[in-house]
Amino acid sequence: MYSENFQICVNLKEQFCAASNNPEQQRAILRDLLNEYAKFGEDVTMISKIIDHFIEDIEGYDMLFSEFESKLDNLCNYKDPNGLDLELRLGLKSD
Repeated sequence: MYSENFQICVNLKEQFCAASNNPEQQRAILRDLLNEYAKFGEDVTMISKIIDHFIEDIEGYDMLFSEFESKLDNLCNYKDPNGLDLELRLGLKSD
């Protein structure tokens, strides 16, 4: 995407320089260049939002995993007053 946008801008710049004797053509080229920069800005904004969304998802998964890990630790440390603790029942301890 960036290379395409860059190439379009380079081409427009070359056209602008080649049209140095034609102000109308230069204005049209400048409009095209401004439109291209606007599209590029929109693309960058969209990509930034996507990245932010992924970061939020990752942070959410980290929190869920931490909660799960904490609950698992609590279960593994649970002592059943009527029998063996959970680790022994699951076969995780060999006493």
